Amino acid sequence: LAAGLFAAGRVILQSARGVVIPTSALDSKASPPTVRRVRGGRVESVPVSLGVRDDLAERVQVTSGIAFGDTLLVGAAMTTPIGTNVRITRGDR
Repeated sequence: LAAGLFAAGRVILQSARGVVIPTSALDSKASPPTVRRVRGGRVESVPVSLGVRDDLAERVQVTSGIAFGDTLLVGAAMTTPIGTNVRITRGDR
């Protein structure tokens, strides 16, 4: 590097394969942590076990409780009461 310049980087200390969700889908205040999943057109709370977490990317691995393809609520939608009927539609992109 030339004087006055800098570089930034990340060192990977741990990696894993599996289901990964945004941290905004996780209620980490609950014990155990939970997510809100839509199944059969209704909102349900599902306890999950967590694995590797990447705080910079705001992602966390889920080792049990949900499966690839499950529909989760994120962000403000997490306040939707359990048992609420919902219909998922595709928005225009």
